[in-house]
Amino acid sequence: MPTVYTWSDLRTAQRNLRNENSTRTDLVDKRDRLESAYSSICSYKSSFEEQKNIFTNSVYNGDFQWKGEVHDLVAGEFGTFFYIYSNYNDLFNRIDTVLDDINTKRLELDLQIDVCDGNIAAFQDLINIITTYLDNLTN
Repeated sequence: MPTVYTWSDLRTAQRNLRNENSTRTDLVDKRDRLESAYSSICSYKSSFEEQKNIFTNSVYNGDFQWKGEVHDLVAGEFGTFFYIYSNYNDLFNRIDTVLDDINTKRLELDLQIDVCDGNIAAFQDLINIITTYLDNLTN
């Protein structure tokens, strides 16, 4: 299903193209770098999730079990588990935020590329007419 853009999205894309003075090649290069970064971050996240699962399973399977007496080392290991577990969750939240930001920027670049290609050229005159009309209403 194709992305549906609002008037605001289209106007922003046009303004960004004028302000940045980017060529289509520049935009495609930026998008490709973002896609590469997105893929790498997803790979790192999968690796972290695997490590978290291994670590969690080792705790719940008894690798860090009480030996009949309260031992500083065991207590330290169990405390470390909760510290690491909460840090993994914080890390995943931060990674998801970065992935969302990258995806948003990638969609913006896709729209700018569409504008360069003229894929939405039919809307440009209409956007200009509506923009002029709205500007006249506010003046």
